[in-house]
Amino acid sequence: MTVGPQLSRQAKVENPTMQTMDIDKDTYANKPRKKDDIGVTFSANFQWWKRPSGVAAVCLGLLYVLLLAGIIGLSVYYNRVIGHYYSAARFQTSSLNNLTKERDHLKEELNKQSSGWQKFESSWYYLSTEKKSWTESRQDCLKRGAHLVIINSKKEQEFIHEWSGCLDIYLGFHDTNTEGVWEWINDGALGQSSAPGTTYWRDGEPNDADQGEDCAQLSNKVSDPLKSWNDVPCTTALHWMCEKTPSTL
Repeated sequence: MTVGPQLSRQAKVENPTMQTMDIDKDTYANKPRKKDDIGVTFSANFQWWKRPSGVAAVCLGLLYVLLLAGIIGLSVYYNRVIGHYYSAARFQTSSLNNLTKERDHLKEELNKQSSGWQKFESSWYYLSTEKKSWTESRQDCLKRGAHLVIINSKKEQEFIHEWSGCLDIYLGFHDTNTEGVWEWINDGALGQSSAPGTTYWRDGEPNDADQGEDCAQLSNKVSDPLKSWNDVPCTTALHWMCEKTPSTL
């Protein structure tokens, strides 16, 4: 029997199949490597931030956030600083205005003192150096923004008596409207005036001796300041005293 050649041919026939199987094995064996390659590519695509361009973008984003935070912080800080300076400026302006008013007030007081005015309590007083009638004296006081002196207290009476020295002066006291009804030039009856019922007449005064003594004078011919008033004719030429009260300053 000739077996050898047939087996040989059979082997030859079987060999292609085995070769194909070997190729298929190689093909399937290579597939996992292809899958790994795809996974690596996929992972690389989603790790863009690891690339140089991605790192630069992240850095720029962080820098933008830091700059924005810095700008906001500086804005808040400068708003506080500006508010503080505005408050300080308002305070200084108010202080300056107060100092200016005080300066003007002191300047006014100095001018009054240098021009013959004297301060007592809350009022200013001016003593004339010439003589005029009661009506002319009153007009002079009005031109000075004042009025003939009105006595409101014992202290004021004593001050005027002392400051007028040896001069007889007109007061803002008269009964020209109704004989015997004495009133201050503020047109208030004696009992309703700013010096209600307070008078400092000399003994026996007022007496209207010449039937026309309708204006009051303060006389320094007597030593008692609380008994120094006298009624005289309003045309008599005398010195006078003007007064500026807080309401007329």
